[in-house]
Amino acid sequence: MKILLIALVISVPLLSHAGERCQPERSQESLSYTDFPWNVTFEEMLEREQDYYISPKRLPGRAFIDAKGQIRAPIRAGSAGIKLATLTPRFVASVTKHIEEALKRRYVEVVNFTDMGHSHYFIPQSFYDRELADIPIEKYDEFYTKALAHEGLKVLYHTAEQFKMHDEHGQLLSNRHIQWRFFTRNLVGDNRAQGHLELLHAEKHRHNTAHDYDNKHRYWGAGFYLSAHENGCFAYDHKGEVRYFDISLIGL
Repeated sequence: MKILLIALVISVPLLSHAGERCQPERSQESLSYTDFPWNVTFEEMLEREQDYYISPKRLPGRAFIDAKGQIRAPIRAGSAGIKLATLTPRFVASVTKHIEEALKRRYVEVVNFTDMGHSHYFIPQSFYDRELADIPIEKYDEFYTKALAHEGLKVLYHTAEQFKMHDEHGQLLSNRHIQWRFFTRNLVGDNRAQGHLELLHAEKHRHNTAHDYDNKHRYWGAGFYLSAHENGCFAYDHKGEVRYFDISLIGL
């Protein structure tokens, strides 16, 4: 009974709105590539958020739900071209909880490339050596299916990606909230659908951009992209409002 209840809870973000929301990208669809400027202020970011949310443009290569009810995500696989990885409901539920918890704690303001819009991974080294190391790029659909299904995977988000945080002399701005965002910009989330977030601090990096976790995990740079959109496939809750977002393994 306990296992069944856990399965049902993990599936909730997908069941209530799948249908038309989770269709694959269409050939004539407007896509978002370079719509996000650098060095934006918080005011500019908040002003643009709703425009991005209702824009006709969606993330390229977004994940969708196929006829069998599987969550599928296009992935570039070298000379094999575009193939489809499979995402687990637990992985999507984990990402959903990362978003909700980050917004709740004011670690992020918006869900798009300006702020919380891309990720990297910390893969357990023993699992990588045993299951992933020998998979060629032409089988990256298999690589990502396995990696993103592993409950020991950790997801690293570099938030505040395009915010202006330094002055013309390279000094961190004195605004208290900007400094809060600077020192909390490395979020590490679990892959157990628990919503647990850790903070990393890259003390010697000018932009506080972390790439290390511990010696038991391997950093993997090619993560996924997120973007909130009114027609997005997956749902998250923020202050009692249901909003939607897309996930892409191909990205901007």
